[in-house]
Amino acid sequence: MKRRRIASLLMALAIMGGTLAGCGNADSSNADKGAEAGGNAESASAEEPDQAGADAEGAGQADAGERIPITIGGMYFANSADLDYWPNPVMEYIQDKLNIELTLISYDNETLNLALASDNLADIVMIGPDTVDNVLKGGHALALDPYLDTIGKNIAALETRNELMRKFKSDGTGSLYFRTPQTGVEDPLNGNGAHWSPYQVRWDLYQQIGGPEVYDGETYIAALKQMYEIYNETPDGLPVYAKGVHSSGGVKEWVTSWGMAAIGQATIDSGGLYVLNMRTNDLVVDIYNEGMDTAFWESMRFYNELYKENLLDPDSFIMTSEDLSAKTEKGQYLSGDGPDYAAGSANHDSRQAGVRLVNTLGWYGSVFGAGWSDKLYFANAKGKNVEKAVEVLDYLDSPEFARISCCGLEGVHWEYDADGNAVLKEEKGCM
Repeated sequence: MKRRRIASLLMALAIMGGTLAGCGNADSSNADKGAEAGGNAESASAEEPDQAGADAEGAGQADAGERIPITIGGMYFANSADLDYWPNPVMEYIQDKLNIELTLISYDNETLNLALASDNLADIVMIGPDTVDNVLKGGHALALDPYLDTIGKNIAALETRNELMRKFKSDGTGSLYFRTPQTGVEDPLNGNGAHWSPYQVRWDLYQQIGGPEVYDGETYIAALKQMYEIYNETPDGLPVYAKGVHSSGGVKEWVTSWGMAAIGQATIDSGGLYVLNMRTNDLVVDIYNEGMDTAFWESMRFYNELYKENLLDPDSFIMTSEDLSAKTEKGQYLSGDGPDYAAGSANHDSRQAGVRLVNTLGWYGSVFGAGWSDKLYFANAKGKNVEKAVEVLDYLDSPEFARISCCGLEGVHWEYDADGNAVLKEEKGCM
């Protein structure tokens, strides 16, 4: 199904560094040599990486205009060869910018281990923590340190993440081998920012109710109730709810999807173990048991209000992430599905296209000084296009990639109106 292939690519691009996505499994594929596989959206003025580096050893000199093939392989990825819309406009822009031909490869445990054993890895590979030792001991990961002053400046800017990678993911060498996705730009004023707003709504329905201001749980629920009055059943006769929550990750899914945003807290790692108060920058030791004003209880109050209004999907207590995705595809949630222009999910016809409404402290999962620390990217030290692979990794850490993956391209997905305001060209996207 086309929508499921889109969801697979959405997951891959979010894992690469653009937006938030859940975890799931993609179809596996052998990693042929010829096949390939965050940041702060406001930081448009950050220094761009130096694109003048030499081509990788073994690749030969590419003629002017000739794209260099780069493969990116990882768990949860889709194979780009299976996607009938690849490349979408954002990916085509990236390919033109970096002069590459980008291909995605899907690994599972078996094909990844085979590729490691045969030195037949993609140019860039994403692994989990359990594979780090094998990768380092096999000499597969390229040390990024020699490139940080030239073609790795965006990587170098994320000092908190890099320090952790050197300390815990270097086999004691202190070298930098890995980068993590969803790592925020280190801004002294705003902290590290890979931001997602929980106030997500179906754009078509939100327009129909006049686009009311949403700035807290009460105003959000009020807007959802208005939307429900005009859309409470899908065209196929299925029930519609304001929101659903999958319970695959336990109680954490309920807390991170609402409570942290509502009270101004944010995780600084992908596991949700380290939480900061965004107002004071203090570490929150226990988000579950430190009284009634914690993220946990804020989430329970919010979802209880939805439940009393019959706006919470009752299957939330038993749903898997796959169940949630399937219901979203069928248009059963007023919150819609979030856009990701790099993954292509904002470039297809969708009656449930969603937008994320901007607000002051309504972010969750947003500090992420360490990024998604269970998803580790490295450049293949034995690959044919080593330096170009570093350039690609660096671009994935750039503010521009964060911006275009969330908001799309000027002239393609949005444009300026006569008053100088950025407006969407299609009735979907990010706000």
